[in-house]
Amino acid sequence: MAHSRQELAFGPVGFIGALFRATQIIEQLSPLTDVDPASYDALHFLEDRRVGAGLHAQLSIRVYRRHRGIRPGCYCLQGLKLDSGAGRHIGGSMFPNDGDKAADQWGRVGATAKMRFSKTELRYGTLQPKLPILVSNDGCLLPQTFEGGQVTSNEIDNLTFTAGQLEHAAGRASSDSASLAVAGGYQESNKFTVAGGDYKLTKELTAQYYYANLEDYYQQHFTGLLHVLPLGEYGSLKTDLRYFKTTSDGKNSSAVSRASGCKFGGYTTGGVGEIDNDTWSAAFIYSLGVHAITAGYQSVSDDSNFAQLNQGGLVDKGEAGASLYLYTDRTIQTFIQSGERTAFAQYAYDFAALGAPGLKVSVMYLTWKVQDWRHGK
Repeated sequence: MAHSRQELAFGPVGFIGALFRATQIIEQLSPLTDVDPASYDALHFLEDRRVGAGLHAQLSIRVYRRHRGIRPGCYCLQGLKLDSGAGRHIGGSMFPNDGDKAADQWGRVGATAKMRFSKTELRYGTLQPKLPILVSNDGCLLPQTFEGGQVTSNEIDNLTFTAGQLEHAAGRASSDSASLAVAGGYQESNKFTVAGGDYKLTKELTAQYYYANLEDYYQQHFTGLLHVLPLGEYGSLKTDLRYFKTTSDGKNSSAVSRASGCKFGGYTTGGVGEIDNDTWSAAFIYSLGVHAITAGYQSVSDDSNFAQLNQGGLVDKGEAGASLYLYTDRTIQTFIQSGERTAFAQYAYDFAALGAPGLKVSVMYLTWKVQDWRHGK
């Protein structure tokens, strides 16, 4: 006779966390990506900006319920404007628009249902993925979130497998959700599919593979290799190799459909807006105690810019702002233009030894050159 035990546990609030973060918001008047590096004047670039202040108020509430492995959760996000007026607000991904000025406040709520069986967890609802082919952006007042389902499984030893499908995204300066697209695209897609995993070949060596498909825009294959070489009392040396291959999918492969909005912004061969890109990078990280030094190189192929999800082209959606699984993804630039070659070096300090786990500070230097295929240079 089979026996089962069911538990039902309710509390008014399983966990309540509140976070208030004051941050300076820099609103840019002219895009750096269109500036000629040879004639670029950093002083003029800074003068072309306006500075405001923002307050990030976040309240997370989780109600824990155990019933055959089911656990629901919910959250609330609220953004408040401290200072930004008419004539100084240019829209974008910092604050939503309210006429010709920034909105005084905005927010959104979401819910996530979680179900666990053995070593497999299913999540459905509001998600913040952190995967090589999709990284949720949290660089402003409110984080970027997505809507859909995701399965993570560790049933096979040494393998973490992830698969899922997303349908909508909520941008950093948005109180609602919108469909999906790429930079420069204004036709919406409602299907982003992902599958892949990390496999530990040895204790020191991990192989990665992920596949992503944004319907009617692109297919992307990612392969990665991570190796950590222990050096005993002299620290460790980590090698991080990454390769992305991205090609057009569905309507982005058709000239007629690209003309109607399923196009990719930035430079593409022939200016047709079709996605075709190979990007690779190699990074080496030497760590000793609280110190880490990184040196690396990244290469973007010549047929189009690097492509991943970016809803910035959707009109009046407040969906701009995206993160990339690239070492060159920095606040001032991402270094993902067609033909761009970037060398970089970084020093990082970890404050965990001083009683502040999770707090790190880093300084990074990047130098790049780009082949201007548009003018045959």
